[in-house]
Amino acid sequence: MRKIKQEKGSMAVYVSIVLLSMLFILMAVFITSNAVMKSQIETIIGIKQSYEADNDRADEIYDRLTGNSNNNPSYVSNGLVLHYDAINNTGSGHSSTTTTWKDLSGNGNDGTLLGFDSNSGWQDNFIKFDGVNDYILSKNNLGLSGDCPLSMCVVAAWDGDEWISGNWPSYMGIDYCNDYNGLSMTMNDGKPALDFWNYRYMSNTALSVKQIYQICLTKEPGAINTTSKIYVNGQEIVGTGNSTNPIDIVDAKAVIGRLDANRWANARIYNVKYYNKALTSSEIQENYKTDKERYNINT
Repeated sequence: MRKIKQEKGSMAVYVSIVLLSMLFILMAVFITSNAVMKSQIETIIGIKQSYEADNDRADEIYDRLTGNSNNNPSYVSNGLVLHYDAINNTGSGHSSTTTTWKDLSGNGNDGTLLGFDSNSGWQDNFIKFDGVNDYILSKNNLGLSGDCPLSMCVVAAWDGDEWISGNWPSYMGIDYCNDYNGLSMTMNDGKPALDFWNYRYMSNTALSVKQIYQICLTKEPGAINTTSKIYVNGQEIVGTGNSTNPIDIVDAKAVIGRLDANRWANARIYNVKYYNKALTSSEIQENYKTDKERYNINT
């Protein structure tokens, strides 16, 4: 009988020890969980306070967290008909050997590289045009025709030691040249112009060579000299038109780096966008904010 009582007493002690151990474990888990939760709450509060204290960098923070600064930068998409980006030239990253420049607008206007050689071609964040015979031609017509609203925007730098005087090299446009029927962004003597082949609206001020600029040209329907605007690095600049006539653009493919068979761009081109609407000044500034960070444009 005593043996049985001793065994029951030992069992009771054993059970008590087990239960006490489990209680300690549960308390430890609870305390640890609370500590983790407290730490998480403090971290969230810290992020919130940091965000509120540095709200001007909200877009940059968001882009870095979501990866938008690399492959999917945020641009105005309404009216976008073609978008080439040298950092994301394949649509899924960068390739130094691709001969097709992917259209990121979703409209399938991929560009084919033509005439490029060892003196030209892809770099990490731009494509180099040597000013001799290389250019890019889109797969399809852009759908810009008649006296339509439009915008053309480029991030580019002239690579020559000086501008070509008395010539009209073009950063971008359409593959059609005829009076009133063409469409180009020409750079005569460093002055960007919305050019319709001999009829144009041109900046009164020349840009510097070897410096990166974002240039946007816009037009509403109507007379060339009253419906055209030129923006450089997000700001409108003064220009002069040489015609009061409306335009009659012929629908054609996009061409980058060439005006015609005799006039070529000696340039670095980072980004190209065509729109079938005239961007507002706020929309251009929105795009410029993205371009400035993406391509390190110094103003």
